Amino acid sequence: MKNKILLAAINARFTHTNLALRYLRNHVADLDYSCELQEFTIKQFPKEILKNIFRAKPDIVAFSVYIWNTDICKILLTEIKKILPDIKIVLGGPEVSYNAEKWLMQYDSIDWIICGHGETGFRYLLENDLSVSDKIVKINNPNFNHIPFPYSAEDFPEIQNKYLYFESSRGCPFKCSYCLSSRSDQYLEYKDIKQVKEELTWIIEQKPKIVKFVDRTFNADKIFAREIWKFLIENKPETKFHFEVHPALMENEDFELLSTSPIDQMQFEIGIQSTNPVTLKAINRNQNWSKSKKNIHKLISLQKFHVHVDLIAGLPFEDLTSLKQSFNDIISLGADHFQMGFLKVLPGTEMAECKTEYNLQFTENAPYEIISNRWLSYEEILRLHIIETLVDSIYNSGKFEFTYRTLNTCFSDPFTFFNKVAEYVETLNIGENIKGWEKTGEMLLGFTTLHFPESLDLIRDSLCWDWCEIAGSHFYPPFLKQLDSINWKKAGNKYFQQYKSNGFIRINEMKLSLNSVKKSIFFLPSSSEFCQMYNFKKSIYAFAPNNNKKVVIPINVDI
Repeated sequence: MKNKILLAAINARFTHTNLALRYLRNHVADLDYSCELQEFTIKQFPKEILKNIFRAKPDIVAFSVYIWNTDICKILLTEIKKILPDIKIVLGGPEVSYNAEKWLMQYDSIDWIICGHGETGFRYLLENDLSVSDKIVKINNPNFNHIPFPYSAEDFPEIQNKYLYFESSRGCPFKCSYCLSSRSDQYLEYKDIKQVKEELTWIIEQKPKIVKFVDRTFNADKIFAREIWKFLIENKPETKFHFEVHPALMENEDFELLSTSPIDQMQFEIGIQSTNPVTLKAINRNQNWSKSKKNIHKLISLQKFHVHVDLIAGLPFEDLTSLKQSFNDIISLGADHFQMGFLKVLPGTEMAECKTEYNLQFTENAPYEIISNRWLSYEEILRLHIIETLVDSIYNSGKFEFTYRTLNTCFSDPFTFFNKVAEYVETLNIGENIKGWEKTGEMLLGFTTLHFPESLDLIRDSLCWDWCEIAGSHFYPPFLKQLDSINWKKAGNKYFQQYKSNGFIRINEMKLSLNSVKKSIFFLPSSSEFCQMYNFKKSIYAFAPNNNKKVVIPINVDI
C-alpha cells in the first residue's frame, strides 16, 4: 500500500486557495505516494482541523506556514502526535524558512523543515523514503520552467469561485528591506512566455472568478508583461486578473494597450509605501514619485480597472509629519482602495537586522507588527490604527462618498480630517469598533454636532444621500429619521403613477418594475448649501433599485 501524504493548507479566508501545496502535489505526482490536499481556514477551531487530519489517517502531513496561520500551526504541532504517534510532520513556507532552528527547538514533533522554495526539497525527502537525517532541508530548485503547473482538473469546480493564485515569475528585481523577496536567494526568474500562455489558457477554460498573479513586480520585464496583457485582452476571458505593478516602470505603450481592455477584466495593486525620499532610500526602494504619480493618474483615468494603492506606517525616517504627507499624497490619487498597512519586521529580512539601529519594537510572534520605532511612539501607532479603520469604513467602502467629500472641505487635508475623527473616536472609548454603515454614520453625525454644529444640516443631507444610495429598504436608520419621509413617498408614488404602462413605470428611458418603485426610498435635501455644493435641485429624489444598482430620479412636484 502506498504511503499517504496529507497536504494541509490553512488559509486566511475561505475564498483563498493554497498555491504552494498544489505545487508540491504535482511535483511528486509520479512517485509511489498518494497525495490528498485539504484546505482549512484560520477561522476554524484547531480541534476541527485535528479531527480532519485524524480521519484522513496520513503517514505524512505537510503544512505551509505563513504569518497568518502560525499560531494555529503551533497548536496543531503540540497535538497531532498524541492522536497519530507514528505520523511524520513536514513544515515549509516563509515563516519557518529563516528561523528553522528555533522552530525545531520549540517543537520536537517536527520531523523536517524545508527551507526556501520547497518543491525539490519535498521530492528529495520522498525519493529517499523519509530516511533523511538532517531535519533542515535546503535544496535549490531547478529553473522555474521545470516546476510543474500547480493546478489539475480535480481542483475544479471546488475552487472555481475562490481566488486562484498564479506565478509567471519568481523573485523580484528590487531589494526592499522589509520584504523576503529582497534576499539574495530570491533571484528573479521567469517562465517561458509560451508556457505561461498555455497554462493561462487552461485556467481560463475552467472559468474561475478571479486569478491573482503573485509575481512580486509583474511589470519588471515590460515586454513580458505586455505579452500577457495582450494575450488576455485578445482572449476576453470571463475571469478577472489581478496584478501588482510598479507605476514608474509603466510607459505610454502600456496605457495604449490597456486602454483596449474590457472594463473590469483586470485590477491593479500598487505598493507606494511612502513618498518620503529619505525613507525610500533607507528601505532600498527605487521610486520616482513624480513619474509614479503621473502614471497612476493615467491608469485611473482609463476608468477600466479597480486600482488599489498601499502605504506602510512604521518605516524608517517616517515620523508623523512625514507620514501625513505620504498619506495625503497617496489618498489624493483617488484610487478605488487605499490600504494603510503597518510594517511587519519579518525574520530573514534586512529590516529585522536593523532593529537596534531603528529602535524597532514589534510583536514577538507573527505577524511581527510594528509597536514603535525611533520616529513613531506607541501612542501615535495606536492613533494610526484607528485612522486605518476609518479609512476602510469611510473611504474604501465607497458608502460615504458625499459625506467624505463634504466633511473633507472642513479641513486642510485628508489626513487632518481622519486624524481629527480618530481623536473623537478615542473619546467614545469604543476602540476600533466603528465598522458598519449605521455605526460609522452615527459617529460622523456626532462628530459634526460637536465640531461643526453650523454644518449639521449639510452633513445630515450628505449622510442621507449616501444612505439612500446603499439602503436595502425604504426606511432610514433611527439617527437619520426623516419626519416628512412618508409625505415624500406619497408624493413620489403619485408622480410615478402618471408613467405607469403595462405593469411597469417607464420614465427617462428607464423601465422600472412596480416592485422596484415600492422599494424606493425618497429624500428631500433640507440644506440649500448641499444643493449648491452638488448642483442639485431643491426637489424630492427617488432612489429605486434596478438591475442590482440604484437609479436616482428627481421627482418634479411642488413641495
